[in-house]
Amino acid sequence: MKNRNFAALGFALLGLAAAGPATAAVTNLGAGTTFDLSAMNAGTFTLSTPGLTAAWEITGNDFKADFKNQNASTILGGVATVFGIAPGSLTTIGQIDSLSKSVSFTSSAPNYFNYVAIHNAQGEAIFYFANPILAFSGSATGSLSNMRAFSDGTIPSVTHSSPVPEPSTWVMMALGFAGLAFFAARRRFQAAAA
Repeated sequence: MKNRNFAALGFALLGLAAAGPATAAVTNLGAGTTFDLSAMNAGTFTLSTPGLTAAWEITGNDFKADFKNQNASTILGGVATVFGIAPGSLTTIGQIDSLSKSVSFTSSAPNYFNYVAIHNAQGEAIFYFANPILAFSGSATGSLSNMRAFSDGTIPSVTHSSPVPEPSTWVMMALGFAGLAFFAARRRFQAAAA
């Protein structure tokens, strides 16, 4: 039984590995984690946004192929290529050009985003949030050029939760149930009398 469980876990891990990006290695990160951007000559990037699922550093030939210029549609297409998804499934939420070493992007609700691409002359760093966010921030030791935020159309599951009913709603529900109980009892009484 244990061997069967280990085999299932192994297949699951292989499936996760196969589902990763097509052109770069995955680095899992969390809030406050330092991400090494040295391959794209940007030093390090310290993330201050919580909830990051993973990050990709795209450099070399992969960068030249997928991010050959820095217009918004090209970067969107590059992000889609890295994740193996259709470009049409992504929406550009916003962009910031001429970044300083501290970067931040805030979107207004309901424009959540779950992909962030940060560029410098040598490469592209892409950050992915499984649970979409409204804001991204961090600071770098090297140079950064621009940032783009994208959404695949999902929003955080918390926004799907039902609001707590008002007290008046509870009263109306209780009156409704009491009425149903009254009419059911009355029907039983009339059936017994007949």
